[in-house]
Amino acid sequence: MGVENFIPTVIGVRERNGRKYKTEKPVINNLVFLRDTKAHACEIANGIIPVYYLIDKAKRTLLVVPDKQLEDFRRVMDLNPEAILEEQLSLRPGNEVRVMKGPLAGVEGEILEMESHTYVIVSVGNYLQAKVEIPIAYLEKI
Repeated sequence: MGVENFIPTVIGVRERNGRKYKTEKPVINNLVFLRDTKAHACEIANGIIPVYYLIDKAKRTLLVVPDKQLEDFRRVMDLNPEAILEEQLSLRPGNEVRVMKGPLAGVEGEILEMESHTYVIVSVGNYLQAKVEIPIAYLEKI
């Protein structure tokens, strides 16, 4: 249909008949981000395929996700958790941070600390969040 889109997915391992294989499945069923004009996005919903939109309750209109937020969300979803190292610095939970090193350099989010691990939360509007473990040494306070 010529519409740029993104479907957040996660890679997993399934076993069938004693064999393990990788699978890719959506993080949230039926969630697709589209980059398009409002007019064309509404046109798609009027007959081509059944579509339901997320509504920004504050603005009472279609949810519009800024490019930076979606790019940050996309990069967090693509991170390989095996590549993460643990380090300690003096940032606190709730601090707004920017990732300075590694594959997520430039991503902005908020620190969340759980069970001696440091996580960065990246939000898409007020509706979706992605969480990824990041070495604290890779972060700078904004």
